[in-house]
Amino acid sequence: MAGTEAAPAFRATLLGPYVEISLAAGDVASARRAADELTGFAAPMAPVICAMAAHAHGSVLIAEGQPGTGRAFRRDAWAGWTELGAPYEAARARALIATAQRASGNEQGAALELVAARSELRRLAPLSICQRSSTSPSAPRLVSTRD
Repeated sequence: MAGTEAAPAFRATLLGPYVEISLAAGDVASARRAADELTGFAAPMAPVICAMAAHAHGSVLIAEGQPGTGRAFRRDAWAGWTELGAPYEAARARALIATAQRASGNEQGAALELVAARSELRRLAPLSICQRSSTSPSAPRLVSTRD
């Protein structure tokens, strides 16, 4: 996102998706820079930016092979989205927590978080959306083949 001259609020809304796209493309360094920049917007701006920044940092730390380090970021993302009344994003944060739990070897914790995320996603959306959200090989399976 270098060279973008967007207003700070608009730019902040682009950085969260940019982190996700960079991670999906395997560009962890770009994701890290964008997550760091997003954090710079978090304090002076709306709570939604704080939740976006926490989610971005939690995602980057998993990609960097440090799933345990970002526990507070992931919990802050979940709490932020929950407080904002954004259940879809809160469910995605729980799926992120599950990914970190699994990467840390905590299969039981991962399973509990995935159950909570699946439950919320099913409440919100048709099954096809739940299935589509788990097509990435690195993403946790939000629905099983038996669902």
